[in-house]
Amino acid sequence: MNVLTQQETQASNAVLEGTICLSINIAQVLFDPGATYSFISSSFATKINKESEPMNFQLVVSTPVGAELITIMYYKGCEIIIEKMKTQANLIKLGEIEYDLILGMD
Repeated sequence: MNVLTQQETQASNAVLEGTICLSINIAQVLFDPGATYSFISSSFATKINKESEPMNFQLVVSTPVGAELITIMYYKGCEIIIEKMKTQANLIKLGEIEYDLILGMD
């Protein structure tokens, strides 16, 4: 799994960025149809009213600068509102990233 920066997002036609509502908080989000999972930044995770849970596996995520982040915690069933549509997503907690959320096709 790779994480994009805002500069890489602007150069790509495959992703879209915007804002959505997550647990009554406005989040800056990257929509990435090529991502298998969805992520939440550690700092934004403190704003939602949910406890994280351990995953059944360890996930290694590569950053644009070549570093690898290992994560094992996630937030199950987070309510996301896009305009008038409500849905839920499982959000994997990732360290500090440039977006509050990265929504993939999980």
